[in-house]
Amino acid sequence: MAWLRRGQPAWHKRLVFTGTFFMLEPVLARAYDPLVVSWAKPLLSALYTEQVDEIAFQTFLWGMWLGLFLSLVAYDLKTQQRVHIVTIAGLAWFGLTWLISAYT
Repeated sequence: MAWLRRGQPAWHKRLVFTGTFFMLEPVLARAYDPLVVSWAKPLLSALYTEQVDEIAFQTFLWGMWLGLFLSLVAYDLKTQQRVHIVTIAGLAWFGLTWLISAYT
């Protein structure tokens, strides 16, 4: 879609940016262990359980995703004083695919 909209800079850059977000999912999911567990497990060894690890992982992953999309929303509000339709569609697509993958 970004290639088809290459003549419309606002659409093109947001489509490319949102597409890049979706390609980051494997990186974000794998970054948790070396970044968070490496310091949290020794620091919180008395509290560390599989359930705590799962909650921390979900918090980390959702926080990263929401941070990425909120940065795009903030950019839209700063530059256009409204949220672009591509930003809304990208966030909706993310939520839909996450829900489908969680319940299948």
